[in-house]
Amino acid sequence: DKGDYDKALDYLERSFRIREELGNKAGVGISLINIGNVYIDKGDKDKALDNNEKSFRIFEELGDKRSMGGSLVNLGILHTTNGDYDTGLDYLERSFRIFKKLEDKYAMGITINNIGLVHADIGDLDTALDYYTKSLAIYEEIGDKRGIGNILTNIGIVYYYKGDYEQALNYLEKYFAIQKEIGVKGIELETTTSLYLTNKYFGKEFDEKEIYS
Repeated sequence: DKGDYDKALDYLERSFRIREELGNKAGVGISLINIGNVYIDKGDKDKALDNNEKSFRIFEELGDKRSMGGSLVNLGILHTTNGDYDTGLDYLERSFRIFKKLEDKYAMGITINNIGLVHADIGDLDTALDYYTKSLAIYEEIGDKRGIGNILTNIGIVYYYKGDYEQALNYLEKYFAIQKEIGVKGIELETTTSLYLTNKYFGKEFDEKEIYS
């Protein structure tokens, strides 16, 4: 709702001005990211980019590596959704290097997954699969089941588009099992479609209602 976005922006911009007046640079950087996120939701990618670039420069000045990495991830995703894949990948790879130095496994897993998603978007499925596999290993190491589930579905979808339906079904069923285990109801349309078509390929029944029960 446009009114909700406007209210959120008004609140965040007032918070931004207060933090700026107080000289709270870290707070200003966080405000800029939050403002950028609202612009993402509004679909105003130019303003989202502008706010995230400003936040990155502030965090860089402060030497706040973790926040720099977060800003770079946002910038990478924004450039990718704008169709600038090379710039998007550059930001994501820079972010990964920061998180690797910080030994932040959770952030590393997210960033590698995002790099894989970019390669999948441009049709480089083998490279996407390589990144997904690395991300899966990280999530398994830290025991993040939700993260494991997200990667399993990405791997399954890649195998589906590669025409390897046996592997696709293997990974998608693992994903489905984890979703049920952690109590997540409903799965994304692309995953549902891939599961249905892969099961159909093997002549198996697939009850979509089971996903939402």
